Amino acid sequence: MSFKLKLNAAALKKLDGAIAKAFEETVEAYGDECKKAIESPIWEWDGITHRRNGSIASSPRDIVDLGDLRDSQAVDFSDPNIATVTYNVDHAAAVHDGHVTSNGSIVSGRPWTEEAARNTDFEGIMGEALKRGLS
Repeated sequence: MSFKLKLNAAALKKLDGAIAKAFEETVEAYGDECKKAIESPIWEWDGITHRRNGSIASSPRDIVDLGDLRDSQAVDFSDPNIATVTYNVDHAAAVHDGHVTSNGSIVSGRPWTEEAARNTDFEGIMGEALKRGLS
C-alpha cells in the first residue's frame, strides 16, 4: 500500500516566504555581529595611536576611529539565496586583512567578519525564524 502526498501551491509559497525571511533575519544578525566586533575592544595592537576623533587608543582596542568603516556596511540580497555584506571604504581590506605601511611596518589584520561568524548562531537564528514564519 502506498500514499502520495503533495504540497499545494499555497503551502509552497508560504514555505518559500518563510525561508527567505529567515535567511534575511540570519544575515542581518550576522551584520549586527560584524558591527559589534568592530566596536569591541578585543583587537591587539603594538603601541598607542592618536585617532582622528581625538581619542588615544592602546591595546586591546576597538577598530572605530570616525566610524566610517563600521557605517559603510551594506547588505545586498540580490538573489533570494545569496546575501553580500560589503564594506564601502577604501581602507576596509587593509584593516581586515592587514597591510604593509609605506615605511615597511607590518600591520596585523583585524578580521572582524571572522569574529562575527564565531559569535553568530546561524542555525539557531535561522531555525527560530523559520518556526515563527511557519506558525
